[in-house]
Amino acid sequence: MHAIVAKKRQGTSSTRTFFVGGVAALGLCIALVGGHRAKADNARAIPEIPAESKPIPTVSLSELVTSVVAELDKAELPVRAKQAILDVWRNTPPESRDDFLRKSVQTAALWNPRLKTLVHDGAVSVKAVEPSDEAQREVDRLPTAVRDAVRVVLVGYCVGYRRYEWALEWLNSVQPEDVADPAACLLYRGAAHFGLIHKSEALADLGRVLQLPEDVVPIRYRVTAERMRADLADMSPESLKHIARRMDDVERRLDHGEHDDQLPKIENGIVESLDKLIEKLEQQRQQQQQQAAAAQSQNQSATRPASESRLMKASGQGRVTKRNIGHEAGWGDLPPKEREKALREIAREFPPHYRKVIEEYFRRLASESDQ
Repeated sequence: MHAIVAKKRQGTSSTRTFFVGGVAALGLCIALVGGHRAKADNARAIPEIPAESKPIPTVSLSELVTSVVAELDKAELPVRAKQAILDVWRNTPPESRDDFLRKSVQTAALWNPRLKTLVHDGAVSVKAVEPSDEAQREVDRLPTAVRDAVRVVLVGYCVGYRRYEWALEWLNSVQPEDVADPAACLLYRGAAHFGLIHKSEALADLGRVLQLPEDVVPIRYRVTAERMRADLADMSPESLKHIARRMDDVERRLDHGEHDDQLPKIENGIVESLDKLIEKLEQQRQQQQQQAAAAQSQNQSATRPASESRLMKASGQGRVTKRNIGHEAGWGDLPPKEREKALREIAREFPPHYRKVIEEYFRRLASESDQ
């Protein structure tokens, strides 16, 4: 990504340079989503845009151009520089909000040659987009609408370089409703909050992008905002996705040579979250093992033959379904001695409480035979 932003070709125009910076920032926004994006889950609910978040009123391009020209007329600039800037706005008015940002970049370079390396040169360096006190003072001298537009462009470069803290610093004094391109302002700020894992702030900014009129938001911005909001939907503080984001943040800070007091706190927080996650997974595994063992025990009990000590203590009246089996051989009529012998044999084979049931059975057979 850095190579895309920093790449310089011979004959690169300011429009080309601006476009490369914007694509870098937008590409980084998409990469932020795709880096840890899980498989799509159609049932996942995307957070609703808060009702109290009112749509941003957008300023028309003609009003912005009028204000720029009015400030230029009063500005104390060399005659040739002033005329060149006026030609930028009067001769070819901006055709779109993107075009307004481009013309603001041109104006900054003509207004102050020192700003050319800041926002106009084809090889915009990381150092050039740092919101130093000097850089901010130079930008603040520009006409109001141009100043805010240039800040948005700088934020795009900062997001492309993953300098999210710088991006937010450039936008400290900028209100999206006053900017020529509120969609870019909100998307870049939302991407910065996304990279810093500021979930609520990112959801708010990205939601406001989607509330803007369709003619103000390019399709690529809308799609990116929707994807980023969807990715934030299931990112709870102790989830694996949240931990992975924090790991990325530590890696980013180390890549930038940051070794402040905040870094150890982030690292310790990651370790604690991993310990909690591992403990939770271990508890779930143990519960699953216990449930599986209990289910297996129940299955074995259901299929194992009952032991003598587990026989049901039930008794019946010895009734059976009557069958037509004929009347030969004195069926059911045993002599007293043989009946007693049979009962003794049965008593040896079965528990004692079955004797009463068996005796009742023979008595009923004899009674039905007599009838």
